Amino acid sequence: MEMKDLGEKESAAKHIVDVDATTSERAGISGFFEMLLRRFRTGAYLAALTPLYLIGILAMGISATPGVYIFTLIMDFSAEWAKPLHFGALACGLITSYFLYGFTLIFVIPFFNFHHALSA
Repeated sequence: MEMKDLGEKESAAKHIVDVDATTSERAGISGFFEMLLRRFRTGAYLAALTPLYLIGILAMGISATPGVYIFTLIMDFSAEWAKPLHFGALACGLITSYFLYGFTLIFVIPFFNFHHALSA
């Protein structure tokens, strides 16, 4: 039983991949792309994550739109009020906008996930 385990460990040790290598063991076009990904891993990381960040920014912007609208309405409506009342209304509008942003985000994010599931 111990000899079998030792043989499996040696076999597994032969298939260890050096993740820090900048060259590829593959040949042809797949080896070329692997070499590019290994050599320029920071650029590949940025190229892979930039679209995800842009989708996140878009989802957050869509979710913030109703809150910004409500805040602008309250700001315009209370502009002629006395300063303490105006600032109180703005504070309530800001908190309401933040709550509305979070609530809207709950519905917007699944839309992006559902769209991604359909395209995969």
